[in-house]
Amino acid sequence: MSKTLDLTEYSPNFNDPRVRKKATAVLDWCDSLRLSKKETRVHHDELTKVFGNRSQGGLAQWLFSNLLTQTGHYQPGKASFRYRLKEHGYKKVHRLLGSTPKTDEEVAKHVYAPIISGEEAPEYKDSGTRRYHPVQNVKRDIRAKIFAGWWDYDIETCAPTLVHQFVITAKWHTPKSENDFPALTRLIQDKHAVRAEISSLTGIDIQSVKELLSAVFFRGNPAPSHKAGMFRILGRDVVRHQTFLNDPYVKQLRDDVRRLWVKAILYDRFTQANDELFQAKKPESVTSSARSG
Repeated sequence: MSKTLDLTEYSPNFNDPRVRKKATAVLDWCDSLRLSKKETRVHHDELTKVFGNRSQGGLAQWLFSNLLTQTGHYQPGKASFRYRLKEHGYKKVHRLLGSTPKTDEEVAKHVYAPIISGEEAPEYKDSGTRRYHPVQNVKRDIRAKIFAGWWDYDIETCAPTLVHQFVITAKWHTPKSENDFPALTRLIQDKHAVRAEISSLTGIDIQSVKELLSAVFFRGNPAPSHKAGMFRILGRDVVRHQTFLNDPYVKQLRDDVRRLWVKAILYDRFTQANDELFQAKKPESVTSSARSG
C-alpha cells in the first residue's frame, strides 16, 4: 500500500494564554521594524530567540510566515538576511489577538525611550564606509516629532549642516538678520527642491547637481577653466556655466558659503588658541598647587 503525506495547515488557538503571550511578545519585537525606511538585517540567532524553533513548524513558523518577508543574501560570518514587516500580517495578528497596533510615534517613543530621555547615548557602529545607528532609518516625520529640539544631520548635506551649526552656535556670532545664511539654510532644509531647480536651470542630472553643489560649498574654482570642477560638471559649456553663476540663488549661496567659512575658520583658530593657552598654563598651575600644599 502506498503512503501519502497528509498536509494540514496549522492554525494557532488564540484563546490559549501561552499562544497569546508569545504572539504579543513577537508583535512587540516587530514594532521596531515598522520604523525602518528599508529592510533590516537580523541575525538568525535573534530570530530564533524571538520566534522560537521555526524548523518544527507550529506557532513559531506561523508567526514568522505571517509577519516577515526575507530579502537580501546571506554570507556566513559576514552578512545576515534582511527582513521586511508584512503590514497585512501584522494587522491580522493584532486582530486575532483583539489588540490595537500602536502608532508609529508611540512605537518610536518606546523603542528609543532611553535615548530620548538622555539616559543612553546612541552608540554608532561601522557599516561599510560609514557610521550607523538604527535611529537613522526612522521615518523623517516621526524622527522630527520624538527628537524635537535635537540636531538632525542628513548624511547628504551633513557638511553644510555641521559647519552651519558650528558657526551659528558660536557665542561671538551676531547674525545680521534672523536668517544670516538664507540660501544655505534653504539647501539644508529643502535640498530636493533646490536640486530640482538647479537641474532645470542647467540641464544636468540630479547626481551631477549634487556634485556641483558640493563644489560650491567647498568653494571650488568658479572660473571657466578645463581644470575647474564646476566647469567640468557643467559639461565645459560656457553658456551653461555663466547661466549657473548668474542665477540669483546661486549668487546668494556662494556669498553665504564665503561668509560661513570665514567665520568658521576664525572661530576654529580662536578655540584652538584658547586650548593651547589652557594647556600651556596647566602644568604651572599644578606645580603651584603642589608647592602650596
